[in-house]
Amino acid sequence: MSLGPPVPSVARLVWIGDRLAPVAWLTARATLQRAGLERVVLHVEAAPAGPPPLERDVLADDLRQAGVEIVPFELDGLLDASGLPSAEVDRLRRLGRDLRQGAARSNLARLLILYAEGGLYLDTDAPPLRELTPLLRHPACLGLERVALPLRTMESRSPLRWARAGALLAWRELCSHGDLGERVGARTAGHFDLAVNNAVIAATPGSPLLAAALHAAAALPDDVARQRYQLGPKLLERVTGNQSGPDVEILPPEVCYPYGPELSWHLFRPRPRRAPDPGGESLLDLLPATCRVVHLYDSVLRRRQGCSLDGAWLARHRNDTIVGALLAPSIDALCALDPGRADVAR
Repeated sequence: MSLGPPVPSVARLVWIGDRLAPVAWLTARATLQRAGLERVVLHVEAAPAGPPPLERDVLADDLRQAGVEIVPFELDGLLDASGLPSAEVDRLRRLGRDLRQGAARSNLARLLILYAEGGLYLDTDAPPLRELTPLLRHPACLGLERVALPLRTMESRSPLRWARAGALLAWRELCSHGDLGERVGARTAGHFDLAVNNAVIAATPGSPLLAAALHAAAALPDDVARQRYQLGPKLLERVTGNQSGPDVEILPPEVCYPYGPELSWHLFRPRPRRAPDPGGESLLDLLPATCRVVHLYDSVLRRRQGCSLDGAWLARHRNDTIVGALLAPSIDALCALDPGRADVAR
């Protein structure tokens, strides 16, 4: 692969909402502390005629003081500056106005921001574990996750393929419980399909990968574009085929997605408590040695326990969960800033 110009040494997060969720604050802080990048930017959607976003938000104020740049954006402005063909700009503009969920709008915003400025995009529930500069060595970089429903299955009419997917979904659910489920899940991971996810994307400005993704997004029929994941992971599946190429390096699951969908419950699952021991074993040792980012899939916690990844939850589970160990450096600061604050769904 031709390396070409380097990806800018900047981490980019996108937030859409009136208040910053604790998990977004935690990921931004972890990025400052561990990523080894020159800048961290939080891109926040602004209303066309409203006040500056997150103007009086205590968590956002803390990030500003810590050195995170908070930059407002509007989808229309990003599209106008994109340089895409006018027909595609008009199509994506109409699509953007139809998207109501923050996660769906974020899917489009991250592509446009990276296409214009380049850098390393991180989902707000994808905190770094260690330095991320190795992800900047290629024109674009994505990671694979283990899934039961890749694009080829979703677009298939084969009963056998759908039966296989159903069996994998049921097996994944079983493996998401308890120590035995974690061990069995790890041993049977090879039965799942590998597909790219869009929670971690590195790209140069004007990346051919992102150009192809934006062209593909503009070509999607309305009924497809509005479906969950179609402007996110499935879009990148379409343009990469889940394979590395001249314009993109595809990383194995262990780098960014060590626990895939549903199995990520093991990140939150309480285990025998371990007091912090700087010289001894840590729950972080359960993560692969090659892991650099841990995508939490934090909606799993809300769905399974009806609670949020906030300071109160983390204070209770600092020493008995992987996510507690991962975010431990910032737990006390979060509790002091905004004790017990509930998460905000994107």
